[in-house]
Amino acid sequence: MGFVKSASTSTPVVNSKGEVERILRRYGADGLAVAQNYGEGTILVSFIVPNSLDHGAPLVPVKLPVDVVRVFNALFPRKTPWTLELARSKQNEKAWAQAERVAWRNLVLWIDAALSAVQCGLQTITEAFFAHAVLSGDGRRVIDVAKAGEPIYRQLSAGAAPPEGTP
Repeated sequence: MGFVKSASTSTPVVNSKGEVERILRRYGADGLAVAQNYGEGTILVSFIVPNSLDHGAPLVPVKLPVDVVRVFNALFPRKTPWTLELARSKQNEKAWAQAERVAWRNLVLWIDAALSAVQCGLQTITEAFFAHAVLSGDGRRVIDVAKAGEPIYRQLSAGAAPPEGTP
């Protein structure tokens, strides 16, 4: 097994959820939503935070999706990757619960580290969460637009000139 941060955590999911909320409030979050899709084994944390600590800074909506099956596969690797059905089977009940705890602890660490870097002036929220920043309009993230092969600059700011050499 490769290194997985917090692989042996015993922190309950509910505590990690609460910690995410406290961290976001500390950094001025304007909203927070948590969705856990048990049927798909996914977690989605969405929040809106100011782009910088400057008063009146624009708000940036962010969506952080986590696939618990991927965490499960990182914790318990095998030649054939685990499917959701196998990972969540009765025989793997304790292992699945551990994967959920690890996923949530890593969300806490990810959000805290990114926002700490913003607090120190090392980056803005947009820089910290660029791939996961939500574009105006249809609610897709930058990474979703990039994966679809669409030009991102058109989504980021209406009327922005395309990069030189772009058709």
